Amino acid sequence: MLDITTEKIIHILLEKDEPITSKQIAKEINMSLSTVKHNMRYVREYIESCGAELQLLPRKGFLLQGEEKRLQELANTSNDPRNKAYSFDFRKHYILDILFQRNSNYTVQIFADDLAVGRTIITKDLELIKNWLSYFDLKLSIIKNRGVCLQGNEFNKRQAIIFENNSYFNEEETQTPMMDGIDYRIDAHFYHYFLHCYPNQDLMMLQKLLLDAETTLKFTYDEISFTQLCEYIALSLIRISTGNIIEEANILNRAKISDLQYEASRTLINTALPFYNKENLTMEYHCLAAQFALNGAYDRASSTIKMDYYEAIAEQFIQKLKSIIVNKKIITNDGLISDLGMLFQKKKLQKSYQMMNGTSFIRDIKKDLPSLYGIVLTNIQPIEQKLHIKFSENDIAYITMLLSNALKDDLFTLRIILVTTKDENTSRYIRQKVSKSLSFLNTISTLHYEQINQIDQEYDLLVSPLPLTDKSEEEYLLISPRFDNQDILLIDERLKQIQKEKQSILVSNNLFHENLIALHYHAKTKDEALAYGSSLLEQHHYVTPEFITNIKVRESILPTSIGNGVSIPHEYKKHVNQGAISVLILDHPIIWAKDEKVDLVFTMALDFTKNSEIGSFFAHFYELIENESLLDRIRQSQDASEVMEVLNEIGLTAGPPTLPQEEN
Repeated sequence: MLDITTEKIIHILLEKDEPITSKQIAKEINMSLSTVKHNMRYVREYIESCGAELQLLPRKGFLLQGEEKRLQELANTSNDPRNKAYSFDFRKHYILDILFQRNSNYTVQIFADDLAVGRTIITKDLELIKNWLSYFDLKLSIIKNRGVCLQGNEFNKRQAIIFENNSYFNEEETQTPMMDGIDYRIDAHFYHYFLHCYPNQDLMMLQKLLLDAETTLKFTYDEISFTQLCEYIALSLIRISTGNIIEEANILNRAKISDLQYEASRTLINTALPFYNKENLTMEYHCLAAQFALNGAYDRASSTIKMDYYEAIAEQFIQKLKSIIVNKKIITNDGLISDLGMLFQKKKLQKSYQMMNGTSFIRDIKKDLPSLYGIVLTNIQPIEQKLHIKFSENDIAYITMLLSNALKDDLFTLRIILVTTKDENTSRYIRQKVSKSLSFLNTISTLHYEQINQIDQEYDLLVSPLPLTDKSEEEYLLISPRFDNQDILLIDERLKQIQKEKQSILVSNNLFHENLIALHYHAKTKDEALAYGSSLLEQHHYVTPEFITNIKVRESILPTSIGNGVSIPHEYKKHVNQGAISVLILDHPIIWAKDEKVDLVFTMALDFTKNSEIGSFFAHFYELIENESLLDRIRQSQDASEVMEVLNEIGLTAGPPTLPQEEN
């Protein structure tokens, strides 16, 4: 992360083709000469970390040199919104870095001075950070004569540090050359990430320690587990060296470990820190041993709660999704339930927010399966609440992948009865002809006209070449005796209508309203889009003022971009007076998560009380999200009524707004 002064100096150097003196730099960035001179060491270190060079030419000044690709990488990094003081992500990372390292003597005013923003902004930031830290069971408080302090156990602090660091994992190709001898399980992206977040740690030394542990354990970790362990060990050694030791019991105490795992852990830590007091490291040994047990060997992990418990939760989750995904069938088997259950158990036991190596995997899932990713994202909250855990983007992508592998096309199997006047063989031919020509998978049976009164089975559509005097026009479809292509087209259209009726939305209140739609909205940042989408809901009394805080905190844990340029920040019931959804159509895409851009923001305040309501709504909503032509029609809409027209077409009907009553 760049501090503000370093960022400004680098921008000046990038703009200059000729040497520039410290005095000239100070004048251009409106800072004192002493500040610039003091900061040049950090500027040089950062430039060199990007593969470029800062030359000091006698009596001329500083000149930035390097290959075009490396200078571009330097420019891209310094232009990253996360490296800007106007970005909450930047300020959050800066504040957390101070708190985790020093944890005292930093007041609101000092943070404001460091970041060149007002006290009001820092105060709001601290409130959001406080809520974010609560997910890790950490408490932020402002203590008189001490400043802003962080309270909580060391294990939870490390989980928060790793999670925050992972937001800087850069999946783009980097020109940083890898050292010879790096293990095959460490790719260039993790290598670059590690050097950025843990610059003072010797990766080759850590690698050797971990390879020795594998020899002791007689086990070889996969690439994800190997890199996760490298990061866990690196952070543990840093924290122990600075006197931040895990001494209290934590959730990893519930993981069963073997004597061999404990010995491998003890040997690794003692080898890395030979002069440290071993009596204080008992819990450190246990936690690393638990990481050995959990990473890459999830089938060996166990807890005081049986695996059946997690599999039951997985099965309930799948059943819920089945009610939502109406155009495909989830093939439920023991393997799918076991895989999901094991993931839930791992998250509960490890309570780990470490990354899965490679965010390109996430981007592929979002790009290829936006609707399924969105369904998982918006329906995972009950699992989080039940298990008291938080899923990461990688977890959502992994669950989406598991479900995608289990999906089978299965549009509503509609039951059709064809009434014919033909002989048995001709009737069979007609049945086959109709079956092959229809859009949907159907169960088709034939019935002779003379047996019309003997129907003893349920059906969705009755088709007859002759009028049926005892039935109304709504009860059957009249076609010609020829059963030609025009007749088949009529049957197909009626089936589409029936399918739409079967999917018809069950919610009693309308969620979309014209006064909650903003076209061509100009937002510079994600924070602005979140704030305005929430304010539309608040000004019409659908949500309470606390709604926006909850939305922002959840975004910092799990970004809600789902692909196709769409984001769906959402909240169930909490701070919701009445269900409603605001729609922002942005005038230009904005960065939402890393390099993902969004120009459609659906801010959801949901208050469903029945699973059937949830299923029906999302069945329709994700028909919209997956259809790029419908999304483009929304983007190109000239007024709110055109947006409503698109929503109505797919069953997301809405009438005049029913506003909640404002409290007296």
